[in-house]
Amino acid sequence: MNAWTVLLGVAWLLIFGEKVLGSRILIYSPTLSHSHVSFNGKLADLLTKAGHEVVLLLADIDPLVATNGSRHATVMRVSMDLDRTRASSTMWTNPGPFEDSRILTRNITLKLWKVGKIMIDACEALANNDELLRTLRQYKFDIGMLEQYDSCAFGLLQALNIETRVWLSATAVWRMQPFALGVEYPSSFVPELFAPFSDEMSFFDRLINFGVGQVTQLIYLYHSQATETEIFRRVKGRNFPDLLALSAGSQLSLINSMSVLDFPAPQSSNMLYSGGFTIDKNRSYLTEEWKSIADNSKKGLVLMSFGAIAKTIDMPDEMQSIIFRVFARFPDYTFVVKFENISTTERVASNVYLTSWIPQVELMHHHKYRALIAQAGWSSILEALHNGSPMVLMPLFADHFKNAKVVEKRKVGIIIDKLRFTMEKFSDALRAVLEDPAYTINAKRYSKMLHDTPMPVEQLLVHQVGYAERHNRDIGRHALVGLRLRFDQYRLADLFAMLLFSGLALGFLLS
Repeated sequence: MNAWTVLLGVAWLLIFGEKVLGSRILIYSPTLSHSHVSFNGKLADLLTKAGHEVVLLLADIDPLVATNGSRHATVMRVSMDLDRTRASSTMWTNPGPFEDSRILTRNITLKLWKVGKIMIDACEALANNDELLRTLRQYKFDIGMLEQYDSCAFGLLQALNIETRVWLSATAVWRMQPFALGVEYPSSFVPELFAPFSDEMSFFDRLINFGVGQVTQLIYLYHSQATETEIFRRVKGRNFPDLLALSAGSQLSLINSMSVLDFPAPQSSNMLYSGGFTIDKNRSYLTEEWKSIADNSKKGLVLMSFGAIAKTIDMPDEMQSIIFRVFARFPDYTFVVKFENISTTERVASNVYLTSWIPQVELMHHHKYRALIAQAGWSSILEALHNGSPMVLMPLFADHFKNAKVVEKRKVGIIIDKLRFTMEKFSDALRAVLEDPAYTINAKRYSKMLHDTPMPVEQLLVHQVGYAERHNRDIGRHALVGLRLRFDQYRLADLFAMLLFSGLALGFLLS
């Protein structure tokens, strides 16, 4: 290799080195819950390992969510000047996880409004945080990422002059994402994210599904998003773009779901189903204690966990009693239960272990793992199906009800109603998933489908993020034309009106 080749190489690196080493990426993550922070943290780690410089900005909506989510990215945790318990008391009480949380009840509708107000107040603090904006501008970010539930970060990315914007969904798709991208979700066969329906609905199901869509859309558009737009216009000037228009310009939408699993729905070319990248695929070793518990199970191991928000210790006493009495009916199975108020793993019955933390991924890899009892969180469902195991699901709030319907429709699990929870119903559900081979067969079939991809989902995700940056302006030219149509044009109302008028005119002339 001659000196000229070396000099040319050095010059090329000096000019283009930033892109060789990767892009600078900002991920905006409100601390809504542990699962959302975890999702964003795992995405940050994946992109960091791929060679990008990633900053995970945690907007402290709920300071009680202590996790940072990421092991490898740069994490910045920023106060939103909110009362320490405001978010948690608003979201997880009145009603609580084990109480009636149907979406169109007065309490839940009011809760959605209050959560929107929390986001608005946080947005006010963010837009006026000049010191934070100066710090972030120094990074000269190439790509900005944000979750689907709040539009404030679109204003942040605009203020930072970040051209490439990636819209994230830690759950399955909520209608406001496709709506902004010009895709309509028909209420007749696409269940709302917060509605307890499958894609086959009765007349009254469709009526409720439509109502859920309209209520959530009105709160999002005319309460949260409209107010946040005004905040940025007040702070940055009246010419600041509308946040809905900014969201419509997203080059990529990353969705934590899989098209072979979720209910079919219309989509656009810049919506990427990337479910599965959050699943830990590294086979870690169990400790001797956990290995002994799993090995000594006669017929198999069943895990029970209701996530970070709904704690088993907060269950009504009668529900707890029913659960443990049902476990006694299955003496040949070992049940591992997440129970938050103990410091060690305790054996409380011949086949029941309580623990404050379950090594869930490691136990799911054990050959005696059989089933999961959970709250229907989307990450737990993907994890269970990745390992080919059926589920008993007790949906508690938000998207859990729709998620559980997906599992029921695919015949990989059974739903039990928390408000009609009885010993016989729980026992029958558990017996079915443990003793009817159809559920395990179906779960393993879907596991194979989830694994059967042309390339690993992690590799596809990283590629599409880079593609979105490299071609950000060209992607914008391919946005759906429906975004620019008037309501009457989109619905063909002008065409039908013309046909009706023509028909009436023709009838009048012929008469």
